[in-house]
Amino acid sequence: MRQVLIAFMITFALSCATTKTDTMTNKFDTAKISVEYDRVDFVNPSINYVEYKFKFVVDNKNDTPITIREAEYSFTLADIKIPNSKKEINLTVEPQKNGAFELSIPVKFPDESKKLEEFLSKKNAEYELKGVARGSDFEIPIGAKYQILLPEIPQVSVPGASISSGEKGEIGFTFDLLISNNNTFEIKIDYFDYQVRIEDIPVGEGRIAELEKCPPNAQLSYTFPAKIDLSKYAVQVKKMLAQKKFNYIVEGVLGINGMTFPISRKGTINFSMR
Repeated sequence: MRQVLIAFMITFALSCATTKTDTMTNKFDTAKISVEYDRVDFVNPSINYVEYKFKFVVDNKNDTPITIREAEYSFTLADIKIPNSKKEINLTVEPQKNGAFELSIPVKFPDESKKLEEFLSKKNAEYELKGVARGSDFEIPIGAKYQILLPEIPQVSVPGASISSGEKGEIGFTFDLLISNNNTFEIKIDYFDYQVRIEDIPVGEGRIAELEKCPPNAQLSYTFPAKIDLSKYAVQVKKMLAQKKFNYIVEGVLGINGMTFPISRKGTINFSMR
């Protein structure tokens, strides 16, 4: 009987020792866990929408693995606020190792042309991401705060205008149009509607449709014609010929992503009489 009791006590002691060892093995120190912001990438950007993809690196200096179950966070970009969000992570980081997870945050800019133009005129804006990364029984704060470049509405210029041959009784003109995309992403421009006046004479109007997609940091160039009917505007043309110049204004509308952006450019065509 005594031998049985001793054997039971030894078995119980070993069981307690094993349980204590397992418990200690599964413990970790949250001070040895860090979650640091690494970088942000842009996904599918346009002039009124961008998805920010934030990468965070988890460093585990414990001797046991840890698992990040989820992240909860809020995000602001200038005066745009994204409501609190949660994302399932389920990232296990082995002892003395590191791992990474990403948070994708879609942000829609103002969808009315004037408001969008005003917002993008800031050129850059401050963003801030604040939140926590959670395990089963721990939380680690996460955050990122920095200035970020905003998209830019394509720029339209009229780099050149010249007198060209016209039909009998007309003076013809050719205008060069340059559309510049200074962004790091491609932009599809839907159309450009234009009207041209020389002094106060309407000399041409039209639409350049089915424009090409403008590559990143590139330009698209087009030409469009205009003409003055001498039978209607002989007096005004005679005055302009005496001044040896034609003052023009090109006004129009650039259509992008269902929005319209007004354009107005002025210039002078100088010439000499021989």
